[in-house]
Amino acid sequence: MKTKIISMLAVFGIVAGVSFNASANLSFTDWLQMLAKMGATKFCSKPMVINNINVRSFNGLNCKVKNVAALAIYTCMDQNYDEFNKTPCFKNAENILGKENISAKAKAILIEEAKKPGASELLKGLVGI
Repeated sequence: MKTKIISMLAVFGIVAGVSFNASANLSFTDWLQMLAKMGATKFCSKPMVINNINVRSFNGLNCKVKNVAALAIYTCMDQNYDEFNKTPCFKNAENILGKENISAKAKAILIEEAKKPGASELLKGLVGI
């Protein structure tokens, strides 16, 4: 029994490590595609299983990246999916973007990203450019 539990923990550790590395290596375009594929509700809600990576995964680690933080705020804050505004992702985004006028700052960052040469059509559509 003890061996079975240890084996299960080892497998869990490997899966968690792979998922974490996959999440940490996602580009901003990957996050946009994830949003388009999942929809805002799944993108912003609390992940229910380990391989259901979204913007809130890993205690909001991804929201420490400026453009991902802006995408999370722009997409999730007003609807407050699964109490998004109380999550580590939200708090990390606040630390990156600042607390005042956070929605306006998030939108401005996304518009700036959308105006860059080669910007994603998904992003342009999201911010209305």
